[in-house]
Amino acid sequence: MKGIIVGAGIGGLTTAIALESQGIEYQIFEAAPELSVKGAGILIPPNAMAVLAQYNLVEALKPFAQPIQSMVIMNANGEVLSSSSTNYVYHGKSFQTHAIHRGELQKLLLNKLNNKQINLGHKCDNLNFNGNKVEVDFYNKANIRADFVIGADGLRSKVRNSLFSRHSAESSLRYSGQLCWRGVANIELDEKWRTQLTEIWGQGTRFGFVKIAPEQVYWYATQHQKSPLEQKSNFQSLISHFAHYPSPVQALIESTQPNQIIQDHIYDLAPLSSWSDSNVVLMGDAAHASTPNLGQGGAQAIEDAHLLAQTLSSAISQDQDAEAAFKIFEKARRKKVDNLVKTAWQIGQVTNLSNPVACYMRNTAVKHMSRFMIQKSTQQMYAWP
Repeated sequence: MKGIIVGAGIGGLTTAIALESQGIEYQIFEAAPELSVKGAGILIPPNAMAVLAQYNLVEALKPFAQPIQSMVIMNANGEVLSSSSTNYVYHGKSFQTHAIHRGELQKLLLNKLNNKQINLGHKCDNLNFNGNKVEVDFYNKANIRADFVIGADGLRSKVRNSLFSRHSAESSLRYSGQLCWRGVANIELDEKWRTQLTEIWGQGTRFGFVKIAPEQVYWYATQHQKSPLEQKSNFQSLISHFAHYPSPVQALIESTQPNQIIQDHIYDLAPLSSWSDSNVVLMGDAAHASTPNLGQGGAQAIEDAHLLAQTLSSAISQDQDAEAAFKIFEKARRKKVDNLVKTAWQIGQVTNLSNPVACYMRNTAVKHMSRFMIQKSTQQMYAWP
């Protein structure tokens, strides 16, 4: 059995590593003309670290990542509202959250592959089912046939749009009402901040930051924005939005090259009724994109990759087809992923509040949240089968 992976991001590369571990042949096709180091930072929480450990990637990752002990939520006056551990124990072995530049993680995954041949400049156009095979048409006129296709091409997935073209509502994106900025500041944090992810909640605004390397800090900021903007805001406007925030927020923004700041509107994906059709399956953001409020987007793609390879291997050993494997994969993953997407959306709406009274009530509720509730929420995120 030989397959096609569409997309060479974190989900696609991890899937390739997992397929190689099971002896399953594949080809990767990526729309971009080159694998450039884009993006900013990303968290690798314990559930993702536990999966990466299956492929002997943890030790290779550690020199390029920063260990994170806790997540701390503060109000705009600098008062701590909540602090929770970002470590988790699986079968007696502890895994620690790490923060890393997305580009560094992508390079580590690529280096792990035995088959480093990635077909760049191949943007998916359409899918065609031909007997027990599936054909992928690309905009560059290439046409590739395989036994199965894995759509790992992100939030605006071309595979998803082609797969559900008969049901356009299946692939609708949902706008969260938030504008987001992301950047990497060239600065050394004071010691008190170095082993935690810090989020500061204001009125209609939020700012988060975490160390990802020596003298590198990944930061993100959100602002309530009822409708998506057509033009990017300027650097001074960004600074003014967070002028009232406590240190080191201003220093982080000002230590970032303005042309390196990424500005996006935050979307997620309305739940699909199915992630697969015949021998084509979606994974990661292509199947279940969530708003980034739990830091679980990359982790869930990594979990998907691990289970996809396992179910495909099992299907092959039992002389079953890919369609059977994909149904088992979705059944195993669906409940957890749907809950995380829903929770991430709800958190985004809570942090989006701008009314002073509503913000006060929100902060009070977070401050008095019981340790039991925090542990239960953590367990739902970090647990994996």
